[in-house]
Amino acid sequence: MDSNSLLTSIMQLAERSKRNLRAAPGQIADQISNFVPDWQATSAAVPSAIKSSAGKTNEEVFKKAIEETAGNAIPGGAGAAGIFIGPKSPLFNTSFAKQALDMLRNKIPEKDVWRKYGTGLGVDGKLRQEISDNSAQLISQGYTKEGLEGFILHHPKLAQAYPELPQGFDLRLFLDPKAKNNSGVFDPISGKMKVIGKDKDRLASVGLHELQHKVQSIEDYARGGSTALFDKDGIFGNRQLIDLMNSFRKEAKKEYETAVKAYQRLPIGSSERHAAQEVATAKARELGATSLDGMYRRLAGEVEARNTQYRQFMTPEERLFNFFKDTADTPIDKQVIMFRDSITNKPRLK
Repeated sequence: MDSNSLLTSIMQLAERSKRNLRAAPGQIADQISNFVPDWQATSAAVPSAIKSSAGKTNEEVFKKAIEETAGNAIPGGAGAAGIFIGPKSPLFNTSFAKQALDMLRNKIPEKDVWRKYGTGLGVDGKLRQEISDNSAQLISQGYTKEGLEGFILHHPKLAQAYPELPQGFDLRLFLDPKAKNNSGVFDPISGKMKVIGKDKDRLASVGLHELQHKVQSIEDYARGGSTALFDKDGIFGNRQLIDLMNSFRKEAKKEYETAVKAYQRLPIGSSERHAAQEVATAKARELGATSLDGMYRRLAGEVEARNTQYRQFMTPEERLFNFFKDTADTPIDKQVIMFRDSITNKPRLK
């Protein structure tokens, strides 16, 4: 198996894991293991069975890199954050927004502006403020005919922020003990949302994630999506996004191969080789992040929705102190800024 075959195998496995890479790291690691004996045979691949200065084989190091890429799928614990709102909300403080913009025009650091006025520009260049999710709670609605307990997410603050939202926000949550994980979906056309999970403590968190997508559609913020947008063989594949993914993948593969070659040239056991191995491992993670799942996770709307989860239980003081861009799990320059046409609902890049 050559490096291209490895890449294809990793992408196929990651794509099958759908919206949560946490389901796939074991499988991906197995593929890495199967590939390791062939690594020395190709100059573009990672060498196998060569001990690093830390005493680990490259197999172990790169398996760990892939697993870490997958394992960081959702930051934080059982909860997360305040929902980000925009100028279309009656709770949006326009006075604070004006003063924040004046400070930003005067080159005041974004963090300082956020800490003073709780207002900032998202990666899409649009203003945001944050409301508390502390009052959000699940309310049981009984059981379905399949025996699943159903809930609505009671969120008084969000109801004030967007009074036009229907009762229950068109969000339905179901507790299913047989579910493999907690997952949610937002339909950008109907605006309806659904969450199914086995963990009641996480159910509300995933619901907040989907509600952030709802706000994104109202405010015309950068949007989230699904792996289908990047699938060149699927009916929902978007040419612009697929081309962008291929571009990221090509660059990541090139940097990865360059890093591996640099590592191979250095003496075994040297500090330089150890440092080069760390670089190659980082490049392995970046390569793993160009799968369909990886690209889906880079969508700015998905990054923001996960950030909403992460910040859920912060106090007002903590929200101001922790600049919202700093708590995002994906660097700004790695995010994909995608909008949807207000009429056709088709995806478009910034």
